[in-house]
Formats: sequence, C-alpha cells, structure tokens
Amino acid sequence: VSQSRYTFGTLAGGLGCFPCALSGGRDAALYLAERLGIELGQTTADGRFTLVESECQGACGDAPVALVNNHSMRSFLTPDKLDQLLEELK
Repeated sequence: VSQSRYTFGTLAGGLGCFPCALSGGRDAALYLAERLGIELGQTTADGRFTLVESECQGACGDAPVALVNNHSMRSFLTPDKLDQLLEELK
C-alpha cells in the first residue's frame, strides 16, 4: 500500500489491455515516470507521488487512462494532459 499522497495507476505495459497499448498507454506511463523522476513501483522522494501498473479499467474508448488514488480516472492521456494533472495535484 502506497504511503504517498497520490498514486497513479497506469497501464504501462498494456498487459491484458490491448487498446491502451495501441493508444499510447506505455508512452503515457513512461512520460509520467520521466516527469516524476521515478520508475514503476516507486514513490517520489518527497512522498507525493507513487507510480504503479494498473489492471485494465474497461475504458477502452478513453485510452490511455490512469487511475488516481484508485478513485479518479483520467482519460485520453497526452503529455499535455499529464502536465496539467501534475499541476493540479501540486
């Protein structure tokens, strides 16, 4: 269980989730990891963000998606949308 303030569940590898894989799920996860300076399964040094790989969310039409704190789904994740999300959660 993450001790960070925000946990991002992403479909990084597209494991079992072909639409997310085709729609840039891995790219979105890698971009988020790069921006946060962490890898999947890690938490930022300040304890604010954790990045984990998620199971399929059943939102194929909105791919790629991420689940924030197992509660809020974010859809159509482009680098710009990820930047906006990180800004919102500061």
